[in-house]
Amino acid sequence: MNHVTEFKTWLEQKYLEWLSKRGRKGTVREFSDLIGVDQRLMANWMNGDRKPGTDYADKISIFLNYDMTVYDLLGLPRPAKELLQLKSLWPAMTERERAEVGKLLEKIEQRNATDHKRQPLPEA
Repeated sequence: MNHVTEFKTWLEQKYLEWLSKRGRKGTVREFSDLIGVDQRLMANWMNGDRKPGTDYADKISIFLNYDMTVYDLLGLPRPAKELLQLKSLWPAMTERERAEVGKLLEKIEQRNATDHKRQPLPEA
């Protein structure tokens, strides 16, 4: 089975699970809206015509409570759960919160740059 077929089967199952939780009330359009993708794109995925890239895999994973299976099925590297959490929270964050995250990232980058300078280069 290839990545597209495996993903298609898995996504269909997730859609059916979502329907079951809602008492079979819901449409593909509602499902795709909740994930944050266009209904036509969702239909292409469910038909096996296309597969999502990393940004869409992130949206699917976030919607499915950080289910990392989507990356494995698509042959994509798994991101850290914390990065996905940050990505999902970012739109609702205040400017102050975003600035605080930015400052933290700058500190980490500076530390990493300093650590990188101290480490000797590997011998050829």
